[in-house]
Order: sequence, then C-alpha cells, then structure tokens
Amino acid sequence: MEDPDDLLRELRERPPSADLNPAFLLADSRPLFARLGEGSVSELVAAAYRDAAWIWGPRAAYLGACNGDRPEFYEIFESFAEAAKCPQRMHVRAEPTEAERDFLAEADLIVLGGGDPLQGLRAFESADLVEVLRESFTRGAVLVGVSAGATLLGLGTRDAAERFAPTLGLVPLVIETGPDAAERLAASVQQAPIPRGVAIPAGGAAAFHPDGSLEPLASTLEEIVSEEDGGLRRAHLLPSAAGGGDERPVH
Repeated sequence: MEDPDDLLRELRERPPSADLNPAFLLADSRPLFARLGEGSVSELVAAAYRDAAWIWGPRAAYLGACNGDRPEFYEIFESFAEAAKCPQRMHVRAEPTEAERDFLAEADLIVLGGGDPLQGLRAFESADLVEVLRESFTRGAVLVGVSAGATLLGLGTRDAAERFAPTLGLVPLVIETGPDAAERLAASVQQAPIPRGVAIPAGGAAAFHPDGSLEPLASTLEEIVSEEDGGLRRAHLLPSAAGGGDERPVH
C-alpha cells in the first residue's frame, strides 16, 4: 500500500487544474443531513461537482463492507444521494459483481458506511477494490466516510489485539469516531507511522481538502499528536460556526 506521506505529497504537487475534491469524515450519519453553517454535507457534496456535465447525472456508490452490507444502512445512503442530487446510485457489495465494480470505478460520489473498519478493509483487499478507491480519490471522486468508513479512509486503527492496523491511508491522519474517540485515538497515534490524528465525536464531521488541510464542520474535534518523548499534545478544532474553524494543515 502506498505510503501516506507519498500520497499527500502527490496531492499537493498536482497542478491547479487537477479536479480534486474533499473527503468528508463523519462520526455518524447525522451530519449527512444537518445544517453545518455553509450547508449540509449533501449540499457541500453536490457543490463539489456542480460544474460537471453528465447525460444522466452524477453517480453515487455505496460500500457497506464494514457492516456486512446491511440494507437499512443503504437506505440512509439512498436518502443522502437523493439530497446530493445523484440520480444514479448503486450498492457495491463486499463481493461485487462486474457491473458494481465498473460503476464504482466511474462513481462521482463514494460513501463508505459504518461498522467495523478492519472488516471492511479485508473485504476491499479480497475484492481488489483498494486501488480502485485510491484511483477514484485522486481522479476527483468525492469520498464520504461514515463512522468506521471515516476511520477506514485514515491511516489505521488498533485491532482486537491492540496492535496498530493500517487502513486505506487516503487521509494522512489516524481517524477515530464516536463517544470514546479521543481515548482510542490517544492509544492509536502512539503506534501510527504518522503520529497524528483527529477524534470526531458523535454528531461531528470534518472535511479533508486536497491541499492537505482539515476543516471541522460539526462539533469540536480533538487533534492529538504523539511527541517523541512519548507525551501527547492535544488541540481542539472548532467549526467556523462556533467562531473557530481555521483549516488546519496536515503535515
């Protein structure tokens, strides 16, 4: 798997004309529809590809490998894709058909559902979808990770044996979500190849931009960096609606 530093360097060195889009990181499904200052995530996603032209409209793919492709999660995606103005939608399953694989390779919006991030990663590796997702991100598809899907987009998380397990590495941060995200993040960053991460609490959301900056969208996020002496440096990142929200560069 490509080194996250190399991926970030590649994103930063692409010419301005490259059609890159943010990746949205959500602790749960609530920010998909909630107002976030400049709009809901569905509105922000729709704005990312508003100038593109299609015959049949943008395509949205949902990957539910993290949750065993539970149909009720796909129903949430359907509502979100409708709000994001994506008339073409498909559930790309953990064992995808050729048609699902082809749809994913050309999707404009890709949503990774919640569940178990390492279960999802194993499914993607088994189905040879890891490189498809990486190519989708670098060609400009909008990626949305919900809960475990957000963790999966990051550098990794700890497994059942409390060892650091790398994930997709598309966002060069350790990403933990949910009520105990900060506690889990504090342990994860001490084992990560890049010892920096963000905890996204319940109801929280952030956008990772192509220039490497991280923008809080909902709730206060906690950034944790593991120092060389073993200590932890913590900072709170506030969304702009709360009076903070300066985009934080990711190095």
